[in-house]
Amino acid sequence: MVYEDSNSDFSSYDEVPEFSGLTGDQAPAPSPSTDTVTCQASQIQPANAGSHGSISVSPNLDSGPHHILETENTPQIEAKYEFSDGNESEDLQYQSSAGSSTIHSSSTRNILQKAHNALSHPVATSRKFKAHHYHTHHERKGKRKPQRLCQELAKAEAGSARPIMSPTNKSNSSSHPVKSKVKHVVSSFSKSHPKRLTKVLASNTLSNHILGLDLDPFRLTKSDVEFIQLVSKRRFETDGQVISEREQRLRELKIARQKMLVNWVSDRHIRSASVVRAKALKYPDLDKTIEEEGFMKYFGDVALYFSQRFIPIYTSPWEEIPRYDSSRTMSHVERIAIGMAPFQEWAMVIRNVYRWEDPVKTARWMAIYTVLWWSGYLITFGYAYLISRVLRNRQDWNEVKRVKGAIYRARDQQQNVRRITELIERHGSDGWVEALPDSFGSWAQLKLGDFADALEIIRNFYEWRDPEQTVFTLIFFGACLLIGMFTSMAYCWRIVTFVFGLWFFISSPIASRYPRYRLVVSPFKWIFWGIPTHADIAYSEFRADAANAVSDPDMKKKSAKRNAKRRRAADFETPVMVIDDDVEDEEEGDDGYTTSPDLDEGDNYDPEELISPHDMERDPESLGGKQYIGVIYCGFRCIYRGHPGKLYLSDYGLVFETEVSKKVMLEIKWRDVKKIEKEESLSMGKVGKVHALGVAMACGERIKFEAMLKRDLAFNRIIGFSGLQWQSEA
Repeated sequence: MVYEDSNSDFSSYDEVPEFSGLTGDQAPAPSPSTDTVTCQASQIQPANAGSHGSISVSPNLDSGPHHILETENTPQIEAKYEFSDGNESEDLQYQSSAGSSTIHSSSTRNILQKAHNALSHPVATSRKFKAHHYHTHHERKGKRKPQRLCQELAKAEAGSARPIMSPTNKSNSSSHPVKSKVKHVVSSFSKSHPKRLTKVLASNTLSNHILGLDLDPFRLTKSDVEFIQLVSKRRFETDGQVISEREQRLRELKIARQKMLVNWVSDRHIRSASVVRAKALKYPDLDKTIEEEGFMKYFGDVALYFSQRFIPIYTSPWEEIPRYDSSRTMSHVERIAIGMAPFQEWAMVIRNVYRWEDPVKTARWMAIYTVLWWSGYLITFGYAYLISRVLRNRQDWNEVKRVKGAIYRARDQQQNVRRITELIERHGSDGWVEALPDSFGSWAQLKLGDFADALEIIRNFYEWRDPEQTVFTLIFFGACLLIGMFTSMAYCWRIVTFVFGLWFFISSPIASRYPRYRLVVSPFKWIFWGIPTHADIAYSEFRADAANAVSDPDMKKKSAKRNAKRRRAADFETPVMVIDDDVEDEEEGDDGYTTSPDLDEGDNYDPEELISPHDMERDPESLGGKQYIGVIYCGFRCIYRGHPGKLYLSDYGLVFETEVSKKVMLEIKWRDVKKIEKEESLSMGKVGKVHALGVAMACGERIKFEAMLKRDLAFNRIIGFSGLQWQSEA
């Protein structure tokens, strides 16, 4: 199910506060045994993170195994994946308005390990590999065979209104066309040659679904669903008035649609983020600059000096155009396809008009066009039509049916885009660009990214993502409307051609010679200044999550209880393994938060928990004899320079502590962070890739945290708790 967007007026969050690191007196001094990364960047200060408009909702953008699947026929059915503790089984729960049930299947990790062994020894393991998929290795009560799982999954995919039978019920499920596709996937494990197994897994969407691979980013996490359920319980406003059921349902749909959009953007399109730096510029010296570099350089430096307060957010973080990357280009293509989806519907309406599908409607528009053409108010009518459509859209979204219709349309659009991307990948996403020059590939990638950003900006303007900036843009169009009403068409056309000449002779040369400043001199950006892209909305969401979690009194009470238990468990000395085959335990227990081995299961698994601040004592020697206790917001297991441990996010910055010796090996201040990037590295012992997180410093050094669990969640949390302003790369 796809949720496109939502308005921001339903949000009840407060203003996002700034998260700043420690000042000069509070910052701890480095220890001889600690790797302290600092940068000499006294003139480089983070830009104000609160200057950009944001929409505040609180999703937990966990890329874990929790999903909501809603079909077009029955949007009441939900599917959740939950991993149990102590075994390698996978529980698949389906819930509907009529009831709930649970089905089980064998662990997919054993299947992948068998596939890896089969590729190494096909003759010896093919028979054993075949038998493995028809007989589960679990003998516990309630575990089902893969054939039964496929039947249950096929019925859930078909959108049956009847709830799936529980494990104790032996009734057979009804057949469906999807069932044949599922059986084909299962039979591929046994009948096909082991060397073809990986191709079958990669080419079939449903097989990836059985193996637990999340190919559908349009989903809600478990915490998102619980948050929406919590909103549905708030039946009273602050003034005591009861909210109607219709209005309450509309709020839930808007929140769900907003969270789905943020999850999609974060999972598929945000691969790196750079800190917006506002480097203080001095007024250029007239004689020296003209003598060395000429008048044009002097005028450019003067323009940068007077505009340095508001252009850093639209200045690209790189000095040279990034090299061509096929994965980034594919991401831009998908964003363009999604962004053009609303215009396709509008184009179909235009097509129906000129084809005289509805003669009355076509005749009416023909009469309107004739009158406007005769009176010379075609451009004026265009401004009036644009303003009226945007204002009417503000009111139209108050209808629950319209919001639900947008959800289903977005789901269909996402499926069409997936077919296109799969078609390109099947024929080779890199083959057709190998013969092209590298400079052309970089230029095409940059233009695709700008085009995708433009589509997202227009869409967010139309859907009131940032109401304040939308009002400013409407004021500009209102001024154009007044000019069109009180002047002739010839004068309006002269204004249009003047703007075109300004763009052609001034903006285009600057954008061509200095691509970093292409958005600063873009007339399109001038008109829609401040309207966010989808990535900007996601960054605002991450900051809002952190701000509301810190200020929530319920979170503080829960944190106090957890802190007391952690202090009682402070003498626990047994190390915890970082890399473990039972990743289900990590999915349940270490959901991106600090944990303690002495916690009860009920306290450790808290889906509403966003942060777990606790006190961490640092080595007194690192502070010159002074003791400092910092606030730790959350932690993530990873490996740094071959040492397993945890990467903590604190009010100071990033802190890495080893697992066994509890030694702080690395401390990074927030002000020294320049860029964070999601990275992938090949796994030597398993099928798949290992997630890693790269951190680039302002001084040029690069740090890499490998084998990081919940890497995507750590990426989001760093953006939220750092208090810095971030921007996406091209």
